[in-house]
Amino acid sequence: MRLDRQVIRAVSQFRDAEQYSFVVEYPPPLVRPRISETDILSKSPSDSGSGNPPIEVYVHIPDCPYICDFCSFYKFSRLSEQERDRYVSAVQKEVDIYVERSDLATRTVTSVFFGGGTPTRLSPDQLSRLLAHLAGKLRLSEDVEVTVESSPDTLDNEILESMLRGGVNRLSIGVQDFHDPVLAARHRGHTGQQAIDAYHRARTLGFENINIDLIYRLPQQTLAGWDQNLQVIRDLAPDYATFYHLRKERRTSLGKKKEACFPTKEEAMEMYLRALETLVGMNYLQISPNQFAAPKKEFRQQEHKWHRGSELLGLGASAYSWFNGFAYRNVGRFGTNMRKDLTTYLSTIESGHLAVESGERPTAQEQMRRFALFGLKTSGINRPSGGIDKQLFLERFGVSLEAILGDAIQDLKTKGLVEEDAQTLRLTLGGLLVAEEVATLLYSSAMNNRLKKVKNTFGRDGL
Repeated sequence: MRLDRQVIRAVSQFRDAEQYSFVVEYPPPLVRPRISETDILSKSPSDSGSGNPPIEVYVHIPDCPYICDFCSFYKFSRLSEQERDRYVSAVQKEVDIYVERSDLATRTVTSVFFGGGTPTRLSPDQLSRLLAHLAGKLRLSEDVEVTVESSPDTLDNEILESMLRGGVNRLSIGVQDFHDPVLAARHRGHTGQQAIDAYHRARTLGFENINIDLIYRLPQQTLAGWDQNLQVIRDLAPDYATFYHLRKERRTSLGKKKEACFPTKEEAMEMYLRALETLVGMNYLQISPNQFAAPKKEFRQQEHKWHRGSELLGLGASAYSWFNGFAYRNVGRFGTNMRKDLTTYLSTIESGHLAVESGERPTAQEQMRRFALFGLKTSGINRPSGGIDKQLFLERFGVSLEAILGDAIQDLKTKGLVEEDAQTLRLTLGGLLVAEEVATLLYSSAMNNRLKKVKNTFGRDGL
């Protein structure tokens, strides 16, 4: 498959590489007010539908073996064994609080995702304790998907075998690039070959569902080098592949570098198109703008929380949630007060309370926009059923998608960013290239006015 490169010229106007970010929460976290645990803790049925619908769980582990210069997630470099022990105990206590004081115990959990940070910085015993506690306290589905993020240098046989024994059935390996100079410049703790070896080690020990993350638009990356990265993906044939456009967060050391240090936005779009051509050529299904799945290797948590609008409960410092009708997050932000935030999270949980920082209950109109913008981000060039499911929207909200977003949809169609049929509204190829920007075009005028006050288009910043 050869894609038309004219699309780059057509949509490059929508991309400001300096301001680019991801849309993963709505309403955006930067403009949400303070909130208390009493607002969100309730035994009443979920607002997302009748009864007690299934729910997804995310667990944040803010520990890393090193700090990459591009990363603005909430994390620390090498927490001590004692610090990790205390943190694991706090997450267990947080689970208990939700089970005792909300309807979580009656909900079926269909997926659990351990992110960070680097969850495989936990010792095998610590990870096993956490997995066992979740299994003992929550109603996990029989086929629950359990994903753990990792870095190649943390994947020795002991941790891999411990994960398999504990029920982990999906492994995500953050590689970012297979070229040693690129990795060293970003302060990574592994080589390209060590990443390949870690992948094979996980396969040999029994992991049947492995994702590999790569980042494009990093300094020192070239189109020729990117082609070599894609050849490694062809050779390894992981079950899932994710390609992230670099996000230049101003408070990271990489974010302070001048634009001349990076591939141009047009070169980055070319990298994206080559990745798309490669993975579709391998018969992978494009699950979202930056994610590709081998046949029958769906990433359930992503599919449920974006395509179906399922609820997500976040556990741990900085984790975000969509639960009981509230969008909120726990204390913990990237920046100067990270240690203080960790202390606050731990002491608050240990005292028997949730460490909620900010959030809000979106209006009915904002909930519809939330459903739509995340649904749109499940579009794929070879996935006709991707995008916003119009019938599901109607069933969920009792009104048609067109009645709520008709003008916005027409504007996006005029710009060549979306297309539709009777069943779905989805991104075009051009829309896939600038999917995050398209998502912001579905923000309400009221939300945009709030964002103008903080001078941030996406409303996310470093979190």
